[in-house]
Amino acid sequence: MAVFRVLVSPGKATNRVTGFEPWRKAWTVEVAAPPARGEATRQLLRFLARVLGVPPRDLRLVHGGKARLKTLAVDLGEEDLVRRLRAAAARRG
Repeated sequence: MAVFRVLVSPGKATNRVTGFEPWRKAWTVEVAAPPARGEATRQLLRFLARVLGVPPRDLRLVHGGKARLKTLAVDLGEEDLVRRLRAAAARRG
């Protein structure tokens, strides 16, 4: 199981992984949903499950439910997680 941090930017045009912020040690992800009523968090979890190729039940919010900086856990090895997130960030356009 890998634990990782995500900095979410809600209300964007599309869902995408935009990169990694070394000083926050967090992956940056844009989501289209607004930050109201937990919509952005739910969309983030669905989007990342698809990007990582895991069922949504294998991706869990550990900390930061109402914050932009979230801690997540996924049933993947650390190397697989990094490889998949890097690939998604490279596809961003």
